[in-house]
Amino acid sequence: MAMDFFHSVEFYVLALFVAFALLGLIVSPRLSGAAISAIAPMELGGRSAEPSGTLRLECGPAGTMTIRRYGLAVRDGEGAYLTVTIIDDKMKIVEKRGAATGGTGQTTEVDAMAQLTKLPTRKLHVRYDSEITGEWGLATVLVTDGNSVETRLKY
Repeated sequence: MAMDFFHSVEFYVLALFVAFALLGLIVSPRLSGAAISAIAPMELGGRSAEPSGTLRLECGPAGTMTIRRYGLAVRDGEGAYLTVTIIDDKMKIVEKRGAATGGTGQTTEVDAMAQLTKLPTRKLHVRYDSEITGEWGLATVLVTDGNSVETRLKY
């Protein structure tokens, strides 16, 4: 009589329900932490000898990071800024074109720098996307004083 239960429809329905419940627990996405967002203006300067498309992330004290972008092609009189989003250990940086303030409109290559503050002290996986040039790059940086990472941007 006890063995009849294992051959019944109710047993197979219950087993199927348990299997789907376990599968749902296994493949359900992990809950993400709170997102941190910031907008950082880029200071545009003269062109250095660094190769175009080089990105350098320099960490400083108290969770600061200086982002240096070499060989950014912008029009004369135009600015640039970064939007930064951090979720858990992932940091996405998007480089965007700023408002034009006059100028000739002729494209020139410049070096750009932006400063981020109050970053968490941990390892971050960074994705850098440029909406201006279409270039992108990946890097991993440990946010501690004196740490620096350099990568080349790709098309």
